[in-house]
Amino acid sequence: MLTARTRKIIEEIGWGEKWRQKGRKEGELKGKLETAQAMLKEGDSLERIARITGISQRTLKAKLFQK
Repeated sequence: MLTARTRKIIEEIGWGEKWRQKGRKEGELKGKLETAQAMLKEGDSLERIARITGISQRTLKAKLFQK
């Protein structure tokens, strides 16, 4: 947990927004992958999932079929 002083310093040097943007992107990808996994369970093709989620087939294979 960051202290108030540490948060203030981070904001002053401009890192706060970068971290928030990174967090948003990671959260967005996580949501899309959850949708992709549900679509896969319903029998949708990898091509269709990639088209709808905007995630490449290569990334989907890497993320959904990890061992």
